[in-house]
Amino acid sequence: TPLSEGEGTGTILLVEDEDGVRELTARTLILQGYQVLVAGNGQEALQVSKGFEGRINLLLTDVVMPLMDGRALVKQLQPQRPDMRVLYMSGYADRPLVRQFMSDPRIAFLAKPFTMEALIAKVQTVLENNG
Repeated sequence: TPLSEGEGTGTILLVEDEDGVRELTARTLILQGYQVLVAGNGQEALQVSKGFEGRINLLLTDVVMPLMDGRALVKQLQPQRPDMRVLYMSGYADRPLVRQFMSDPRIAFLAKPFTMEALIAKVQTVLENNG
């Protein structure tokens, strides 16, 4: 459609506890053509996933969140959605868990604050990577 500004296809579950970051990120991804499901925390994300019958191509989740961190969320979601890719994001580069994620090449990680261009590029890379 002429209204679509991006080439993105697929569904992204965005989990971010900061409202402003969540809204801006969701809006950017929607403009790129992705379908975006949003959740404010891990528990909410589990509910959203359970209520969504389609395929979720990517989980874009904050690492450090109240109630349930990103890694715990992934552990619960992956058995239900084994083909879902994961992209972690965090601004807490000083936390051991975040540092571990940043140094592991098998883990897709986006450091906050990020530009919308960096977000889009990383999402495309993770979705296109067949690994």
